[in-house]
Parts: sequence; C-alpha cells; structure tokens
Amino acid sequence: LQIIHASTKGSLSFPRIQIALGANAELKLVQLAPASNDISCIDATLDESSRLTLYDLSSPSNSAWQMHAFRASLKRNSYVEAFYARAGSGNARTSFKVDLLEEGAEALLQGVSLLSEKAESHIHGRIEHKAPSCRSRQHFKAI
Repeated sequence: LQIIHASTKGSLSFPRIQIALGANAELKLVQLAPASNDISCIDATLDESSRLTLYDLSSPSNSAWQMHAFRASLKRNSYVEAFYARAGSGNARTSFKVDLLEEGAEALLQGVSLLSEKAESHIHGRIEHKAPSCRSRQHFKAI
C-alpha cells in the first residue's frame, strides 16, 4: 500500500493513519511526504504473528517543518519494521513509541537523515518490553 500526502505550498496537513492487523496478517506500507508542513501520526496494532513493514520517505524544503509519530502495540510473535528517510528541514521530528506486549514480539526501527545547511532532523524513541523473550533494535544515522 502506498500513501502520498500531497498539499500546496504554505498549507498545513494533519494525516492520521490507523492500522489494525489481525492474526497472521501482513502489510507493507510506503508513505511519501513531499515538501510540505505536516503533522502526521501512524497508530498500529498487531495481533498474533502479524507483520508490518513501513517505509516513510520525506523530502521537505529547508523552510518546512514536519512532526511525525509512529506508535505500535505488538502481541505474541508479531513483528514491526519501520524505516524512515529524511532530507531534513527547518525542523523535522520523528517520535517512536512501541509496546512489545507479549512473548516473541519484535521491533526493528531504522532511519537515515541527509542534512544540509541549517536543516534539522530529530529522532525520539521509546520501546517498552512488557513481556519476556521480546527483541528490539534501533539504528539511526545522520549525514
């Protein structure tokens, strides 16, 4: 599934996406946010043995600002992988909150920011292991 957030210059958008995956379901989502000001949120609930792969690609101008939030709750043996790529902007913030609720839940969060001039990109992450035998990995780089 591919979602493109399109808006005119100087406008402001507030997209919110809610994802609920049933047992053994799988979704690959690509979200594109071109050069606009926006505040977006993705809320995901993954049931047993479901998988979510998210690619979030953004290329705002240096004068734009963006605030993105990704929240996920994972049940037994479910898996989420999120990859964020940012070109940076006047102010870009991404916030992750992942709850690993049951055994075998796993999360992989990755990102890269390509910054120039006074562009900024901030990543905030919180992953809570609320059950035994869960696994999480985070890997973020800025260039």
